[in-house]
Amino acid sequence: MNGPVRVAGLLALLAAPPAAASEDPRSLELLRHECESSIGRRDLTLFANGTLRLREAARGEAPRMRLAELGRGELAAYLARLAGEDLAEVDVRGPQSSGDWVETCSLELELEGRPRRRLSFGRMDSLPLALGRLLGVIDDLFLEIERLAPRSRLPVDYEARAGDRLRRFDGALFQVVAYTGDGAGLELEGIDEPLVVFISVAALRDEFEELVERRP
Repeated sequence: MNGPVRVAGLLALLAAPPAAASEDPRSLELLRHECESSIGRRDLTLFANGTLRLREAARGEAPRMRLAELGRGELAAYLARLAGEDLAEVDVRGPQSSGDWVETCSLELELEGRPRRRLSFGRMDSLPLALGRLLGVIDDLFLEIERLAPRSRLPVDYEARAGDRLRRFDGALFQVVAYTGDGAGLELEGIDEPLVVFISVAALRDEFEELVERRP
């Protein structure tokens, strides 16, 4: 099938009403990518209506979920990229490497006119080119989640002040003590536990979820 015809078919799929309740685009999974290690797990799902769902959980913790919505044009573009990789000849027989920090992954893909495929592999494995390119598309979907539903709820223009109380992603509360001498880092102390941490200002949004309280 050539490019224009394939894209037209994908657009027709988006415009067509569901044939049955089980094909409701809000619940029809086109892609699901899961990875797990001793540290935690995450799974990304793309639904036929353009919803992206990311669930992440550290080992032993309840999962945290983020949702984002792709526009019709964005969804059509991603479906065209996914359909551009032919997995018919891809043969992976499960993870080739193992270890506490090594992620084992699975990928389920179901696109119009193609049989459903489910593949299992290790994130660090040497993978067929078609699968590697498809994982590149999935990496871009992760970036869409970060763009549309950022993990941190700290204000974009947030500048820490002494006395600010921040919640870390694991739920622990910290209070900002002061900037480091060079101004590039922060000293924070735990509120519920006697713990002092130092973190670079640039990495603050990677570690802390939200500003709980700003004291005068």
